[in-house]
Amino acid sequence: MEMLGIGKGSTLSSLFMLEVFAGGAVLTSVSKQFGLGGMAVDKIRKPNARCTIYQLDLLQASDRELLEEWLSSPLLLWVHFAPVCGTASRAREIPRPELSLAPQPLRSLEHPLGLPDLGPIDQKRVEIANELFRYTCQLFAFCVRRGILATMEDPRGSYLWVIPFVLELQRIYPLFATDFQACMYGSLRDKWTRIVASFPEIVQLDVTCDRRHKHLGWGFTTNAQGQKVWATSEESQYPRKLCIALVQFILQVASARGVQLRPNC
Repeated sequence: MEMLGIGKGSTLSSLFMLEVFAGGAVLTSVSKQFGLGGMAVDKIRKPNARCTIYQLDLLQASDRELLEEWLSSPLLLWVHFAPVCGTASRAREIPRPELSLAPQPLRSLEHPLGLPDLGPIDQKRVEIANELFRYTCQLFAFCVRRGILATMEDPRGSYLWVIPFVLELQRIYPLFATDFQACMYGSLRDKWTRIVASFPEIVQLDVTCDRRHKHLGWGFTTNAQGQKVWATSEESQYPRKLCIALVQFILQVASARGVQLRPNC
């Protein structure tokens, strides 16, 4: 893979990364601590975000245009995508007889773009998610063509990985995937996570739980504000240890491709 626009004279402090659907922007924050410039993009600016969030609604043409300008920068080294997986989560299929209004499945293997009998509200949610998934794949392909390092993350069991846009992306481009248990990277639960990348080194993140620690349970839990929430919501923010591992791999890949990683003094 040739990295377009980034020559051997580029230094780490002059390059930057983009985190799209950044959430709490932990990954961007860690990237900055390693000397890589970072920009976090999301529709909502979370109050506990680790760095500045650039608020963009990627359903809007003007906001897409701005993001695509950033993606065209010759100093862009890496883009990480983490599309929201709420409608694609298989946790919705877990029976919850104790709940009168438990979350219902919205997709299936036979209908990855949405079940045929959804109500109008759920149908709209799925359509919005599908458009963001489609656009994410479009941007990922743009990065691959330009030689920009690209990664995409979602739970291993997410229906995202069987949605036609993603399958087509994997058919056209040589992509690589890692599946790992996040508890080995600082998570408090044994969540299986998948990252698809444009570079083969990503498989070095593969790891399974060594059973040397305890896991918190799933289902309902109480958050820091004393509210009852689904445990899955507490796993949406990346553990710092995972971010460090991912950033270090990115820097190793860049170095192997001739990018100078010595920060400017």
